[in-house]
Amino acid sequence: MRPVWVLLGDSLTQRSFEPSGWGASLVNAYSRSIDVQCRGYSGYNSRWVLGLLPTILPLDRPGPPPQLLILCLGANDACLPDRSSAKQHVPLEEFKANLAAIVQHARRLGVANILVLTPGPVHEPTRLTHALQTRGLALESAERTAAASGAYAAAAAEVARSLSLPSIDLWTGFSQRPGWETELLCDGLHFSSAGQTLVGNWVREAIATHFPTLTPQALPWEGPDHTDIDGEHWEACLASGGGKHP
Repeated sequence: MRPVWVLLGDSLTQRSFEPSGWGASLVNAYSRSIDVQCRGYSGYNSRWVLGLLPTILPLDRPGPPPQLLILCLGANDACLPDRSSAKQHVPLEEFKANLAAIVQHARRLGVANILVLTPGPVHEPTRLTHALQTRGLALESAERTAAASGAYAAAAAEVARSLSLPSIDLWTGFSQRPGWETELLCDGLHFSSAGQTLVGNWVREAIATHFPTLTPQALPWEGPDHTDIDGEHWEACLASGGGKHP
């Protein structure tokens, strides 16, 4: 049975399986060695994901635990409590506690490798335009702000450090690139195709740095490469085990 990797989060994770998505890039890179599972829940905050966790990752699930968990939450927790998406808001301290609880649950399950992704930045003018164009809402203020998303990104990175976990600071990484507002985001919040590609590159680099035994080259293929299969003795070739990444 192939090892399983779980991508857990909100819409930034759910949409990672779109064409050019960062999750789809992992599926492609590990197509012969890993089953990459998307557990992204659009609109969810850390409170709701934690509440659903016994269903997502039950402690009595059969088989070995996921080999890797990639956790990306905070984009919805950072919604402001006095604006249009108030129900999604989670106070900062509770957000940190929820992230820690999710990690603790995963560790109880036996997950040894965990990577944390912070939420990315928000471009408020584009969020206002998006609300008007898609929902007909002429909002005076965006439901999220760059400052609030930055605070939740810093909190996610802080939790990762406190639990000795590697993290990728998407907020800072995006914000430092000129034109990120329109080049890397498609609606002021979600990743554009270029943004997805960038996150995918960063995730694979983080895996190589922090989990070097989990690179595509380090993992065996399921089944030998077709060039290694003897046409007359193919059964013995298949029985010999997995192949190697070329």
